[in-house]
Amino acid sequence: MNFEDENRRVEESLLRRFAGEYSPSVQRTLYRMGKAAWESAGDGEDFTPKIPNEHYFLFDLSAFELENENEMFYLSKATFGDIEATVSRS
Repeated sequence: MNFEDENRRVEESLLRRFAGEYSPSVQRTLYRMGKAAWESAGDGEDFTPKIPNEHYFLFDLSAFELENENEMFYLSKATFGDIEATVSRS
């Protein structure tokens, strides 16, 4: 097995899960990313994706007599660490 080919397959599977599907939570996203990587890789016992725990808040535009219909958000400057999950073969 060629490492570069396998790495490319895993990266593509991660991107499809992360950007191509709706997920109601970060935890579910991580699980699905881990499962996709595990399924696309030929070898390996487990996979542990880790992403930053960032919070985005809706801009309040009411002072301008405007309504923000989930279009404009800002990133909190507070640090919330990372979230990770491990998907393993049984």
